[in-house]
Amino acid sequence: AAAANDGADSVETTALLTTWPAPLDRPLKLGALTAHFLTTTSALRDEGLRMEHCVGSYASHCLFDGTTIVSLRNNDDRSVSTAELRLVGSGERLGFELVQHKAQRNGCPSTLAAQAMARLLERLADDGLQQRLQQMREQLMKRRALDGNRQRWLAATPLAPHRQHGLKTALK
Repeated sequence: AAAANDGADSVETTALLTTWPAPLDRPLKLGALTAHFLTTTSALRDEGLRMEHCVGSYASHCLFDGTTIVSLRNNDDRSVSTAELRLVGSGERLGFELVQHKAQRNGCPSTLAAQAMARLLERLADDGLQQRLQQMREQLMKRRALDGNRQRWLAATPLAPHRQHGLKTALK
């Protein structure tokens, strides 16, 4: 029974260190654009390649720092901009602050994207999301307790920052 439990703990640990929750379960339509929450390392990598910026390297921020990455996409599912939001607050009231919002190649987002981001932040401030945000914070605390110095995550992640440097050096 202990061995079976160790396996279950290992699966839970792996899940906690490879995915993270989003404030909403599905994409949110914001006028002409739709907000997609990126919750895996591969989704971040794909967005970074698509938008030609560094969001692909933000997994540790999402796992350990309370970061949520949002891709704003048009009706053709093409990324228009990417934003970094951070879970903030204390006690019973949590919310998100906008850390950065970038278009392709770290350009300035369009007026349309900026307006959609403002609508998204309003939606995320809704009192009805407080339970979900509290759950997100609880999972964040679990990940920090499991791997506060990020060593387990770094060892298990093929494209963690320390490995990216070695790969870039080898490819020169």
